Amino acid sequence: MTIASTDAPREERTAPVPLVVSPAEACVMLDVSMAHLYKRVLPEVEVYKEGRATKIVVASLKRRQDRLVAERQGKRPRGRRRKSPPAPQTLVSA
Repeated sequence: MTIASTDAPREERTAPVPLVVSPAEACVMLDVSMAHLYKRVLPEVEVYKEGRATKIVVASLKRRQDRLVAERQGKRPRGRRRKSPPAPQTLVSA
């Protein structure tokens, strides 16, 4: 007797996406320091305490990243501005 399975093979399964992460996990996800996370990121995302643990809502991190990317669209790249070559001068005969 054969049992048909509707589950995907083990190789094709993906890990479940967490709903919340700790500040340390958020730092790894965003590739930022803990200081940057607390100073710049946490004021803009959904955070709550569960007992002594701080939890950050992953969906709010994603929304923040999407907003930052949308704001950067159409702006010139960051970094040092290149000097443009001087404009050629025209000589005026007197």
